[in-house]
Amino acid sequence: MLTDKCSSPTALIEKHFGTLKDPRALHNIEHLLIDIIVINICATICGANNWEAVAAYGITKYEWLKTLALRYPLC
Repeated sequence: MLTDKCSSPTALIEKHFGTLKDPRALHNIEHLLIDIIVINICATICGANNWEAVAAYGITKYEWLKTLALRYPLC
């Protein structure tokens, strides 16, 4: 259960994965790693089983994903 301090729907995911080091080259980053992780988790739960399906999910659910406010402070 999320507390008031951890009110983001993605707060626990961010807390768990937020310390991962991003191995990508800095000049080639279009999206935050935590955003990619959250989208991948949501897409996989919804049945995506390859990167094309994850990408399609992200595009299809773009407006909803924006409401998750993925950049809340970590709890």
